[in-house]
Amino acid sequence: MNGIGLKEIKNLKTIFILHFIFYAILIVLNFIFLSKIIWINKSLYYICLAWNFFGIIFFIYPIVPFIFLLSKKLAKDNVLILKKITLIFCIASITLSLFFSYILMTNSMD
Repeated sequence: MNGIGLKEIKNLKTIFILHFIFYAILIVLNFIFLSKIIWINKSLYYICLAWNFFGIIFFIYPIVPFIFLLSKKLAKDNVLILKKITLIFCIASITLSLFFSYILMTNSMD
């Protein structure tokens, strides 16, 4: 594992499992909140619902590094690739969050 100790591997496994659990909780809460909001404009509801399903892709991300870790293929090159993928997911997450905020604000102002 190129200098990665067993303690760090255990910590990473724990972090990835928690990451996976937190995303699962967030997705469930997102769909619950979506159903509880009184939607003035139904088209905004359907757009938001579609983006929520798109957001499930973010649920898959914690699995990828965890698989690398379990298969003991976590090398320096893989970490750099995962770092770039994380940056892409972070930018996409921020964009998606801003989009949801805009939709919710538009719904509340109508």
